[in-house]
Amino acid sequence: MRLFPVLMFGLVGCGLSPEAGQDTGGLAVDTNILMIGDVQISPATVSFGAVKPGGSSTVDVVLTNLGDDVVNLSSAYLEGDPNFTMAATAAPADLNAGGELVLSVTFEPEEEIDYTGGLNLLISGEADFAVLPIDGTGAADVGGSETGNDGPQLSVSNTNLSFGEVKVNDAATQLVTLSNSGDAPLTISGVSSSSSWFEPTLDATPLELLPGDETALQVRFAPQDVNTASAQITIANDAGNNVIVNASGKGGDDCTICNPVMEISTSTGDPSELNIRTWLFEPAKNETVTIRNLGDRDLVISNMWVTNNTYDAYYDPDVLAGICGNDGTFSITSGGSTLTVPPNEIRDVTIQYSYSGAFNFDSLICWDAVPLFEDSFLNIESNDPGGRVNLTLVGRYSIVTW
Repeated sequence: MRLFPVLMFGLVGCGLSPEAGQDTGGLAVDTNILMIGDVQISPATVSFGAVKPGGSSTVDVVLTNLGDDVVNLSSAYLEGDPNFTMAATAAPADLNAGGELVLSVTFEPEEEIDYTGGLNLLISGEADFAVLPIDGTGAADVGGSETGNDGPQLSVSNTNLSFGEVKVNDAATQLVTLSNSGDAPLTISGVSSSSSWFEPTLDATPLELLPGDETALQVRFAPQDVNTASAQITIANDAGNNVIVNASGKGGDDCTICNPVMEISTSTGDPSELNIRTWLFEPAKNETVTIRNLGDRDLVISNMWVTNNTYDAYYDPDVLAGICGNDGTFSITSGGSTLTVPPNEIRDVTIQYSYSGAFNFDSLICWDAVPLFEDSFLNIESNDPGGRVNLTLVGRYSIVTW
C-alpha cells in the first residue's frame, strides 16, 4: 500500500459553500465544494473508488468563477502516485466572471493496492497552493467506468456534471449515457442522490442492459435558494462497486429588478407634497401617505420621522397687515416608524397636522398665503437604492372651512 500525505490548504477560512440537506446547527454546509476567494472548485476531493488494474476512470474537476472580476489560475499540477494523470491544461489561464475551467484527472491502477495523490492549484491573490486530495484503489472485482473488464461493465459518459447558475424556482436537466461495455448482462438496481436539489431519473429500475446496450440517466437540478450545492449521484449495479457521478450548481436570484422600488402618493393629490388644511372647528386633521413597493424585493423602511418647520407664519400678499396662523405641528399617528412592504403591496401612513397657535384676525381668509418658514418634511429611510425620501408637509389654518 502506498500512502501520500496531502495538505488540505483552503478548507479552513476559504468559505465552504452551503448546501441543502446537511444540518450543522442551522447552517447547511457542502463538504464536496471548496471555495478559494470567488472560485468554486468541485469536487473538493477527487475519489475514484475501486478500479480494476489495467482499466481507467476519469473525474473532471470544475473551477467556476462566481465573482465579478477575472481570476487567474497560475499553476495546476499533480503529485503523488504516477497512476494519476491529468490532461494538458492551459495554466496559466484567465477565468472570466461566470466562466468555468475543467481539469480532467485519470486514474489507471496497475496493482490491487491503494493509491493517493494531490492536485495542486495556485489561484491569483492566494499566498499558497490549494491541494485537492486524490485517492483510488486497484481492485479485481469492481464496477465503474473503467475499461478492460470481463463480465458486465457499467460505463458512464460523464462523471462530473456542472449546471452553472440556475434561478431559484427554475430547473435545468442534463443527461448521462450509461452503457454496458462488458460481455455479460448488466443490471442497474437503482439511482440515488445525496442532495434533494439534484434528482436522478431512469426510465425504470431495475434496468437490464445487454452487452453494448445503453440508456440515459436524467439529472434534474432545482435550486431551493441562492446558494451553491453539490451532490453525489449513486448508480447501484451488479457489476461490482457502485458508480458515482458528481454534480454541482448554484441557485441564482429569481428576480428581474432585484431591488425594492418605493413609490409615494398622498391623499391630497400631489406625490411630492402633503397639504393639510384645518379651520376653526377642525384644528387637527389627518391625511394619508401611501407607500407602494414596485420592486421585486421587500422594501424595508428602517426609520420614518417628521421634521417640523422652525418658523410659524404665512403672509398673505393681498392683505399687507395680515398674518395667517401656522403655529401647528405634524406627527405620524399611524403606520409606525419602521415597516416592511412586500413586492406589489402598499402601506398607509397617517399624518396629522394640529394647529395650536393664536390666529391673527386681521386676515380672515388666507387663500393665497406665501410661506415664510422652512418646509416641514416626512423623512423616510429605506433599502430602496434611490436613497432617503423627503416628502414636503404643508399645513394651513383658517377661521372658515377651506
